[in-house]
Amino acid sequence: MKTGGSIYAIGIVGTRQVKIGLTREAVEERLRALQAEHPAPLTLLGSVRVRKQFDRIKKPVHGFLAWHRLSGEWFDVDMDARRLVDLVTRAQRVLTAQRTSREQRRVARVSRPPGATALPESPVNGAHGPRPEARFVPPAQGGCRRLTRPVEDCIP
Repeated sequence: MKTGGSIYAIGIVGTRQVKIGLTREAVEERLRALQAEHPAPLTLLGSVRVRKQFDRIKKPVHGFLAWHRLSGEWFDVDMDARRLVDLVTRAQRVLTAQRTSREQRRVARVSRPPGATALPESPVNGAHGPRPEARFVPPAQGGCRRLTRPVEDCIP
């Protein structure tokens, strides 16, 4: 089984219409297959080899170009190899940041002792959330400005 593949930009000659897609095969083979289905001449504008996160890279790249989407994987945008490399690099950074964030949340969940709650225990937040007597009384009625303190705590 091959790992990774290429993200490519194939354009219609003489227009700004570009298809951005993925292939595990040679990009030239994909160009030939698309040309067989398309009446106008197509040209390869650029391709980038992607090894990590191959199956997920297309979604953020398409998201960056959402305003230019014509239909499906077709966009109305000026594209060349350099711009495609920039888009793929940016998408990889986004995916890496998302993965790091998920891992940090997972570690936080795993490292929490059994029975611990997300809120630290305090006089206001008991083991199971705010105390029942903590209620909001508007300042106009003699209450405190903070939502979680009973009226008695506001009296000097």
